[in-house]
Amino acid sequence: VWGLDVHSESPRILLSASADGTIRVWDTNLQSPLRCTLRAPTPPPKSPAAQSPGFRSPQAQPMPMPRMLVPTCVRGCPLDAASCIAGFDDGSLVRFDIESGEAIFVAEGDPWGGYHSQ
Repeated sequence: VWGLDVHSESPRILLSASADGTIRVWDTNLQSPLRCTLRAPTPPPKSPAAQSPGFRSPQAQPMPMPRMLVPTCVRGCPLDAASCIAGFDDGSLVRFDIESGEAIFVAEGDPWGGYHSQ
């Protein structure tokens, strides 16, 4: 576990960020406390041609598998009990809707220090 947070707007909700690539939402008032498991959205894999502009091959090349993003921290949104924000090891930030499990905002990490929102 890389990070824990008690949601400031809903103190019974505990959020954990784990090395297995998951964010878990726990409800301490429930008999079975695991409420849901969240993962970063997976970007589409890049083709070898897209990675190397001069590369052209008549044979089909296997598509590289996208790497699993690992959350390094998680925090409940201070003004919204139904969402949380997680930071990932590639520098990206994702805001999740806890109820639906959907990513509602993504800011992709940039190796030069900026962010690109989607």
